[in-house]
Amino acid sequence: MEGINEKEEAQEGTGPGSAELGRWVEIQDTLKKRVITVDDFPWRLPPPQSQTESQQQQLKYVGGVDVSFSKEDPSMACGSLVVLELLHDLRLVYQEYTCVRLDIPYVPGFLAFREAPILVHLLEKMKKDASPFYPQVLMVDGNGLLHPRGFGLASHLGVIADIPTIGIGKNLHHVDGLTRSGLRKLLEAEEERAKGIISFRGNSGFIWGAAMRSNQGSLKPVFVSIGHRVSLETAIKIVNMTCKYRVPEPIRQADIRSREHLRKLKLKCPSDAIAKCRLQIIKQKSGKSYNQIAEETGLTNVYVAQLFKRQAQLKPEIVPKLRATLPNLLEELLHELMKPPLRSYDPNLIQEPTVYRLNGAVMHFGESIKEIINEEFCNWMVLRKTLAKVNKNRMDLNMDLNAPHSMGTTIIGVTYNGGVVLGADSRTSTGMYVANRASDKITQLTDNVYVCRSGSAADSQLVSDYVRYFLHQHTIQLGQPATVKVAANLIRLLSYNNKNMLETGLIVGGWDKYEGGKIYGIPLGGTLIEQPFAIGGSGSSYLYGFFDQAWKEGMTKDEAEQLVVKAVSLAIARDGASGGVVRTVVINSEGVTRNFYPGDKLQLWHEELEPQNSLLDILNSPSPEPMNI
Repeated sequence: MEGINEKEEAQEGTGPGSAELGRWVEIQDTLKKRVITVDDFPWRLPPPQSQTESQQQQLKYVGGVDVSFSKEDPSMACGSLVVLELLHDLRLVYQEYTCVRLDIPYVPGFLAFREAPILVHLLEKMKKDASPFYPQVLMVDGNGLLHPRGFGLASHLGVIADIPTIGIGKNLHHVDGLTRSGLRKLLEAEEERAKGIISFRGNSGFIWGAAMRSNQGSLKPVFVSIGHRVSLETAIKIVNMTCKYRVPEPIRQADIRSREHLRKLKLKCPSDAIAKCRLQIIKQKSGKSYNQIAEETGLTNVYVAQLFKRQAQLKPEIVPKLRATLPNLLEELLHELMKPPLRSYDPNLIQEPTVYRLNGAVMHFGESIKEIINEEFCNWMVLRKTLAKVNKNRMDLNMDLNAPHSMGTTIIGVTYNGGVVLGADSRTSTGMYVANRASDKITQLTDNVYVCRSGSAADSQLVSDYVRYFLHQHTIQLGQPATVKVAANLIRLLSYNNKNMLETGLIVGGWDKYEGGKIYGIPLGGTLIEQPFAIGGSGSSYLYGFFDQAWKEGMTKDEAEQLVVKAVSLAIARDGASGGVVRTVVINSEGVTRNFYPGDKLQLWHEELEPQNSLLDILNSPSPEPMNI
């Protein structure tokens, strides 16, 4: 975007009422008090090339944000966030976009109330995804202190996101006696020409910022001002280090890429993108979740989510139900929903038609359930964790029988020539107590996919239940069983998006006609790892060396199952949190076979005692033998 004037021309709509405008003024005045105008960050600027210094504390990642608007539909906005690596010639290491429909009009002096929420969303998404490239300082295509009210977009965004920000303006605000002609004369003065940088004071004596000709080829300056937590002197140095052209590279890249993203979106799906934004606005204003809409219409929540994301086609018989549920749904939108959606995958990339349909359905299915998970699952997890903390504070910690059930456990998944074998012990503990000696830790997800659960029993059961539910809907919509990879990816999606609340590690195993037998490990944090074998739980620490020696490629079914049973019995002997019986599941092209190995039939290890009958067993026997005293 080229400056404030072009932004003004691009915006449409009437301004807010006096009450709303007064509220904006109060918010600005409150946030303005929190602006920090001195250096407040842990990093240092990189030293000259002749000096050497540890890079750990140096400024490394510089971000840039911008918002572009569609010329055809000025209410359509695309926010972009890019991150460049300062120490490697401004190499692009991260980019993300979000396209929304804005119903907040542009009001001079209050640009932040229109654009800041879009940019904050991008920063929060990056932080939630735990990206290693989160910017240490952020350049904003908008002013900071250089603003009629002394609090522009750069300062507003910096305070809300609590991140060091620098304001980069392409046009000058006429505040405190500052004029473009006056600054131009100063820049053209012979004594200032060599530097190309001037800081400018207003009539009040306050230094509002600096005008910079960032390189010799640029005739127009850019206007640098303090955003938040960065001094003007440091801001000027950072701008100098990131300029290849007139505009600093982070801002330039964010601008170019947001415009390109809008252009591609228009070429791919001009009407779908607009309809999708309008549908989301109507849904948000209704206050109803996907599950609530599904209950009122008799549809599945995934189908509803796909409709609102323009990934499914509305059937004529559903129109009356949807209209009754959402009265504000316009007829033109209903007509748009009845058109076939524009798919975002290329059938030419995949030759086999069945695999093409499978991959397409998986992609759209995953995108839709992510919305449902964010609405329902995350909120439930926060509530459950909060209640658990409250209950824990009320309990006697010495006798905490109501503590969360934890499966300090041993789970194993092994591939063999033709399928997979899953195995697990059966002990579930509650603090120091064994709550269940014969629990089943291998849960069925579909006819051909199972999951081994470890960690918090409640967490792993909840994840398994959600995934089983979604896979059931997926199978109905697709008309064929889900693949092992689809099931593993759904578990990964839940585990990763809620990694701060879940305490569970899982192993997914199964067989499908496309890839045969597959094992996927999903440890704490939600990483997805395809492996020939996987081990997890507290007993796994005793098994790594054993598996390195015992596992081999191309095992038969019997060899693989014997290995699993032997490994679990070894873990039971060594790990105090593992115990009970051993359960196995064998999955191949012929189906599923479940086997059970009692504890007294397991292989014994060093110093383990033979199982003995208890005193009650002896007394209840028909002819008890006399006891030697």
